[in-house]
Amino acid sequence: MRGSRRKSILAATAAALALAACLAVSGPAEGAGFRKGPYLLYPGDPSRMTILWQTDGTPGHAALAWGPTSACRRTMEELAEEGAGPDGHLFRATLTGLEPGRLYHYRVTVDGATRTGSFRAAPPGARGAVTFYGLGDTRSRPDVMNAVLARLLADVDEDPVHRQTFCLHAGDWVTRPDEASWDREFFAPGFAASRSFLSRLAVMGCRGNHEGDGTLLRKYWPYPYRDPAACFYSFDYGPVHVTVLDDQADLSADSRQVAWLEEDLAGSDRPWKIVLHHVPAWSAGGHQPNETVRKELAPIFRRHGVTLVVAGHNHCYARCEVDGITWLTLGGGGAPLSVPDTSAPGVVKAALTYHFARFEADDRTMTVTVFRPDGSVVERFELVRVVAAPVDQRVAEPVAGARGR
Repeated sequence: MRGSRRKSILAATAAALALAACLAVSGPAEGAGFRKGPYLLYPGDPSRMTILWQTDGTPGHAALAWGPTSACRRTMEELAEEGAGPDGHLFRATLTGLEPGRLYHYRVTVDGATRTGSFRAAPPGARGAVTFYGLGDTRSRPDVMNAVLARLLADVDEDPVHRQTFCLHAGDWVTRPDEASWDREFFAPGFAASRSFLSRLAVMGCRGNHEGDGTLLRKYWPYPYRDPAACFYSFDYGPVHVTVLDDQADLSADSRQVAWLEEDLAGSDRPWKIVLHHVPAWSAGGHQPNETVRKELAPIFRRHGVTLVVAGHNHCYARCEVDGITWLTLGGGGAPLSVPDTSAPGVVKAALTYHFARFEADDRTMTVTVFRPDGSVVERFELVRVVAAPVDQRVAEPVAGARGR
């Protein structure tokens, strides 16, 4: 049995690498002087988008041009770099006055070298339909991450009007909390799909245990954090409200983060409330479950109508249904795979594979499809929006939940 599991892991890795080999950039990267990016961060306002990039030194000239066509008629000059020294030279530009839902193109020029990208501004209002993506644990193998993202982009390109949106990241972006890991793994320059993904979809993520104290996560991903020492925040996107928790920081009942969590969820009227954090409370084994989330935070989630919780940490795919909440583990973005325990409490589906998820939500239902790098479907299931209602504070027991298809 152990030998067959090892063969399954090797087969999954080989399939991902075969696809990645076809997508690696050959020769030197275009735009000498670019160290990272450009890449996108959604600041939580449909009329705004943030574009970031890093150079390997202070450029003599840096400029950003953008607009609704590839001509990019609007320009931003005299952009100031953030930070000095060998690991500085980070640029951040937030575009304003965007028309919600519209496609925009942009062009970054550094000392004559150019890189391009595009994005679709977030939809207006709290109703309607939206599609977005999710993955996690991209650390260790940028080649595997590239294969996963190549398939994700292929899915986007089947319907770019509705699918060029954003992607959740469930933490463990890199192996170590140092500059070298960010350079060689998540922002590895030699992989075309990874670079294209970053230039086209905003990534909205949480801190994993491999991000250490979060210093570099906060540097490269300056989300609207609500605490100077922790990495929690939230944002709205169409009918979806996403609450991002930092489970590497204090989650005790009297902590600032939990007080904010109650306020954040109570203050949202979006049809869908989703929580994103790294260490899952319910999953298919691998690591010990997050008992704090299971015992202390799950009652808060239920009380405020959270339907879906997304995590990573375990390097497999798993779906658990516990007391009306769907708990997804999306840990197959590049880290070494681990065999799931299908007998763990609450498990409905688990798979030993690299993967990403696509979420399609309207005001009432959400369809979740999980894909392997070769495009095959791990599973597809449907969620029905729940309405917040008071519940008792006992520890939840596994119950039937989402409908599989």
